[in-house]
Amino acid sequence: MNYRISFDVEAVNIREAFKGLGIDGIKYMPRVEVDPLTEQEKTIVLELARVSLRDEENFNFVSEELDLSKDCLKELQEKIERKMLTPA
Repeated sequence: MNYRISFDVEAVNIREAFKGLGIDGIKYMPRVEVDPLTEQEKTIVLELARVSLRDEENFNFVSEELDLSKDCLKELQEKIERKMLTPA
């Protein structure tokens, strides 16, 4: 399970992060969000993207809708391909 704390503080551990924020870690509990997607769902989303971007019409549509250059989207497509084709 992945958790995301809603503060952006660089620290070597949680105690130092609280200290950096000027917060007494014992008295304060930060807001924690649980990642809404399971690992299986993330894999499904990546596979949907991989398959969709193979179609030239979809590729162009996504590029326009997200206002991404074709080079940028091509790079993302290649990263998704590598991720999906690399054994875990």
